[in-house]
Amino acid sequence: MSSQYFSNYLAEIGNVPLLPPQREIELSQIIQRGLAPNASELEIQASGEGRIELARHSLRLVVSIASGFHDSSLTLEEMTFTGNVGLMEAAKRFKGAFKTRFSTYAFYWIQMTIREAIRRSRVIRTPVRRGRLIQRIRQAQSFREEQSAQDLEKLHQETGIPTKSIKQVLQDQCLFVSLDRPTSDESGDGIEALLPADDKTPAEVVSSEEELSALAKAVTWLTPCEQGVICGRFGINRAKIETLRQIATHYGISVERVRQIEKLALKKLRSRLQMGDNSAGSLHNQRACLATTR
Repeated sequence: MSSQYFSNYLAEIGNVPLLPPQREIELSQIIQRGLAPNASELEIQASGEGRIELARHSLRLVVSIASGFHDSSLTLEEMTFTGNVGLMEAAKRFKGAFKTRFSTYAFYWIQMTIREAIRRSRVIRTPVRRGRLIQRIRQAQSFREEQSAQDLEKLHQETGIPTKSIKQVLQDQCLFVSLDRPTSDESGDGIEALLPADDKTPAEVVSSEEELSALAKAVTWLTPCEQGVICGRFGINRAKIETLRQIATHYGISVERVRQIEKLALKKLRSRLQMGDNSAGSLHNQRACLATTR
């Protein structure tokens, strides 16, 4: 469970029984009367209460549907509460004349709302139809995260989707990796530890010798350790930019400690520049340099 609140929520709705069919019909009639253009205040109030009662007795259905979405960018808790929005919409639209149970009618609205939330949560949004294909493929037993390990023929047999479509869908998928994801070694450091600080260094931004001299002078405000971290991370007076891992190894400290020192050093530099210390050279140029570092 993602939170104690959600755990308590699941325990609470687990004790709410389903409504008998006749009560669902009665509530649907109350709800619809309150939605009529000429509805009285009492009918409107009763309609709202009826929607809540109808939906409350079907909250477990939302959890069940949300649990079926594997490999989603949303947590079960997020999908559940998103699905509850669809449940309330279904309660508003349900009519006893449909001659079906409310859970059957609400299934579509709950699932549609969750699918839309998942689609919107992606960095690159995909069409609804393409998103459904992706979902079916990822739920297949033979699906593999490694692109080279995919057996298109098996995926075709399990999903019924043509191999050509499966291949196209998989090729279109972009892989997003968190910078906090551990590297393949046993250090426990994130991928960020292996990346340079920025595409451009402060030295590449400034052009004249005067600006470079002012930048080097600004760094002298820092402690020796802070100077080493900043110069290494941004290639100041260095042959190349160093990664967090390389700096951590050099000083015999953790990657997280290097990150902390870097953050503190940049804060010191910005603070000093904002005080308008003329000994550091052009304030405008210094701010431009620091703006590129983060």
